[in-house]
Amino acid sequence: MLDLLIIGQGLGGTSLAREAERRGLSFHLIDQPRPGAASRVAAGLINPVTGRNLSTTWLANELLPYAWKWYTTWEKETGKQVLHTRPIWRLFSKPKEVDRYHKHLEENNPYVAPVPWQVPPKGLIAPLGGAVIAPAGWLDTTSYLDHCRWVWQRQGHLTEAWLTDPADAKAIQQRYDARYVVWCEGFWGRQHPLFPNLPFAPTKGEILTVHIPALSEEQILIKGHFLVPLGQQLFRLGATYNWDQLDGHPTEEAKKILLQKLDQMITLPYEVVDHQAGVRPTVIDRKPLMGPSQVEDNHWIFNGLGSKGSTLGPYWADKLLDAVYEDRPLPEIVYWNRK
Repeated sequence: MLDLLIIGQGLGGTSLAREAERRGLSFHLIDQPRPGAASRVAAGLINPVTGRNLSTTWLANELLPYAWKWYTTWEKETGKQVLHTRPIWRLFSKPKEVDRYHKHLEENNPYVAPVPWQVPPKGLIAPLGGAVIAPAGWLDTTSYLDHCRWVWQRQGHLTEAWLTDPADAKAIQQRYDARYVVWCEGFWGRQHPLFPNLPFAPTKGEILTVHIPALSEEQILIKGHFLVPLGQQLFRLGATYNWDQLDGHPTEEAKKILLQKLDQMITLPYEVVDHQAGVRPTVIDRKPLMGPSQVEDNHWIFNGLGSKGSTLGPYWADKLLDAVYEDRPLPEIVYWNRK
C-alpha cells in the first residue's frame, strides 16, 4: 500500500513529499504545471521582519531555523545551490517606519540592526535611512521545484495529470492503493467540495526581472517592494497585489506600477528583461490551511501558504505528517475550518 498520495507539486506539495521521503514513507505526486502557479514565480523571500509595520514574522524563532536547515540539507544531498543568504536593507519611506525601527532596537529585536552607512550608497534613495534585517535570504523556487520534479519523475514518484474533480483523485487513490491523500493545490483548491468554505483571499502578483549593472548584489532591498539579486546583475522586482484579476497573465498596468516603485528606490539605469504573474493562495488571516476532511476519510489538506511558502512549507509539512501518522493535534490556528 502507498502511504501518501499528494495532489500538487508547489512548495507545499514538495515540502510534504520531501518530509515523507525523510520519514521513509512511500509517496506519489500528481501534478500538472499550470500558468499562474505562484510557487514558480515567487520571490522565495525568507524574511523575519515584514510588512508596512515592520512586524516580526509569525513563529519566526521556529520557522526560520527550520527552513535554513531544511534547504541547506537538501543542497548537501543534491550538490545544488538554491538558498541564497543575503541581509535585507529595509529603506524607510515613512516616519512611522523609523519609529517602529527604533522600537525594535529598544526591545533588542535580534533580527533588526542599523544599516552600515549614514549617507545612502550612491544610487539608493533613502532620505529617512534604513535598517538591516538578518538572517534573511531567498530561495530559488524554480530550480528547487524543477530538480525535485526531475528526480521524482525518474524514480516513478510523479505523474503529470490534471485533476478537475475529487472523484478523479479517489479513482487514482484506489489505483495506487494509497492510504492517505493530501490536497496541495494552491489557488486551484479554493473551492474544494471536501474542504468547503475555505477562507481564501487569493491575490494575483506580478514581478519583473530587471538588469541593473551598477547595483550591489550583496543585499536584498525593500522599500514597499522588494529587489532581490539573482546574480549576473539581474534583480527580481515585486510584487503587485490584485484581488480581482486572478490569472497568470502579466499586465502593462502592473509593470508601470513596479517601475514607478523602482524609480522611488534607485536612481541607477536599468532594463526590463522579463515579466511574470502568478496567483498566491493567500488566506484571510495569513495562516496555513491544514487538517482532515470531514466529508471523506483519509483525505487531508495542506494549502494556504500564501507568499511565505518558502518559510512555512518545511515546518508545517512536518507537523502535518505528525498529525496524520502520529495522531498529534494541529494547532487550532491552522485548521482549515477554524472559526
